[in-house]
Amino acid sequence: MAFDVVVFGTGSLARAVCHSLAAQLTGPATALIVGRSRERAAEVAFIAGARAATRDQDLRFAAADLDLENTEALEGLVQDARICVVCASEQSPWERTTSPSGWTELMGRAGFGVSLPFQAHLAAAVARAVGARSPGTLVVNACFPDAVNPVLAALGLPIWCGVGNVAVVATALQLDLGLPDQTGLHVLAHHAQLHTPPPGCPEAMAWSDGTPVTDVSGRLATQRSVRRAELNEITGFAAGRLIDAALRGTAFATHLPGPSGLPGGYPVQVRGNDIELRLPAGLSAAEAVAWNEHAARFDGAWLSEGRIVFSPTAREALREHLPDAPDGWELDELRERLLAVRRRLRAVTARVP
Repeated sequence: MAFDVVVFGTGSLARAVCHSLAAQLTGPATALIVGRSRERAAEVAFIAGARAATRDQDLRFAAADLDLENTEALEGLVQDARICVVCASEQSPWERTTSPSGWTELMGRAGFGVSLPFQAHLAAAVARAVGARSPGTLVVNACFPDAVNPVLAALGLPIWCGVGNVAVVATALQLDLGLPDQTGLHVLAHHAQLHTPPPGCPEAMAWSDGTPVTDVSGRLATQRSVRRAELNEITGFAAGRLIDAALRGTAFATHLPGPSGLPGGYPVQVRGNDIELRLPAGLSAAEAVAWNEHAARFDGAWLSEGRIVFSPTAREALREHLPDAPDGWELDELRERLLAVRRRLRAVTARVP
């Protein structure tokens, strides 16, 4: 059976997306929740289905368990789906607080970008399956899309867009400015600016009806004080609206990370299955991309000429563990090397600050 939407993952972000689908999709529509544990996937599917039932909408949620390394089974699940949403990765963003170790300490020094190969691996597997079996399916990646989506595009894999990050920043600014929608709002923001930017990193840029927005940092203070896990609720709701627009062929102005594999986040116009950049007057696409490429340096890792490179800070943090590191890495090679580093450092107790 082909499903309209296939969601990969059962964590907090996947749940937020599924709850949003239950609240926003217009039926009839079907969704499949795929996780490593069928029990957890069934739980997500049941709650989403129950929420949809309270709206009297014909939305059916089903569950499946799958090892994403099983290529044949994965290709079977994505075949003829209209949209696949990847909400699962090999690196939890919460590990630093739930299971601190030498590995999370290294991530803190090197930057979140050191997890890029772990964020990209499962997304690449899904995109590869879509390309092989169901090229008409749209791939939405919710895992570090600002950096992962360019990697997928460089590998020649299909990627429609990401969700979250710039969408959260833009929504916070929309709320602060009292705007009814995002039609006149234009925001450039990278994952590195989701919270207070690190030293040297530029602040997110915003325009309202063509006029630069002042005191962006102050306007984002409340959003940046919210716990990261809670921000998934915004990401999930924004994803639900995006998916509904794609399924129903409707249009709206919004903000998305990694559209068509671009780095960072942009204002866009969604028209059904089409996404176009929606930049403020006087800003070219090349300038917007260059700005996001610069911001990516402050996450510690980015794509350059088809290879993953690290910032000087990240390289210094990794030097002890990857002393023979080249200037650039292929995705799979870097993942294998970092898997070994992570395995060893997870057994090391984090130093008390």
